[in-house]
Amino acid sequence: MWKLHRCNRKEAMNRKSEFPKENRRQGMDWDNLPIILIVIAAILICTLAWNLGQLKADEMEELPSLTAEPITIEEPAEEEELIEEKVETEEKAEPKLTDRDMIAMIVMGESRGEKFIGKVAVAAVVINRSRERGMTIEEVCTEEDQFVYPYYGTVSLSCYEAVDYAMEHMSLFPKNMLYFRNTMYHEKLGIPYTQIGGHYFSTEGEPEWEIETLGEKD
Repeated sequence: MWKLHRCNRKEAMNRKSEFPKENRRQGMDWDNLPIILIVIAAILICTLAWNLGQLKADEMEELPSLTAEPITIEEPAEEEELIEEKVETEEKAEPKLTDRDMIAMIVMGESRGEKFIGKVAVAAVVINRSRERGMTIEEVCTEEDQFVYPYYGTVSLSCYEAVDYAMEHMSLFPKNMLYFRNTMYHEKLGIPYTQIGGHYFSTEGEPEWEIETLGEKD
C-alpha cells in the first residue's frame, strides 16, 4: 500500500526553487536573433545577385550576332581631275558678254582719256567694220593686232553711253571710217579723214563727206 508523503506548502516551494534555471527556460533563444537575420539577408542577397547574372546572360544570348561586312570606300578623284572640273564650272558660270559689252571694253581700253565724242568715234569704227565686212562684233573685237581687247579693268558708264550714242547716230561718221591710230594717221591703211582728240581716223577709200560738226556732244 502506497504511503502518501505529505509535506507542507513551504517545503514544496523550497523543492521547486532547487530546479536548475536552464530547465525553466523554454522556447527560442532570443539572444541569437541578430545573427540569424544577418545570415538570412546574406542568403537573399546572394540569390538575387545570381538571378540578375543569369538574366543578363540570357539577354546577351538573345542579341543578334553582328556580321562583319566589307565596307567599300570610293577613292577620291585625282587632283588634276578636280582642278579641271573646277575650271570648267567657273567657265560655265561666267556670264556671256554682249556686243555692247565688247565694244565698251574697246572704247575703255583705247580712249578712256578722250572726250565723249572721241569715245563715240572709236565705237563707230568697230560698228562700221562689222557692217562693211560682214563680221560679227566679237570677230571684229578679237581680230588680231587691231584693238586693245579685252580690257580687264572696270568699264566706265561714259563708255557704255558712247556705244549707245554711236549705235543711235550711225550717220554721224562716214560708214567707211574703219581705222584710227594714236599720234598720227596710218601710213598704209586708209585715207586720212579727221583728228579727234589724240586719235587720227582714216576712211577706206574717199570719205562720203567732210565733217562739219561732230554733233550735240562735241
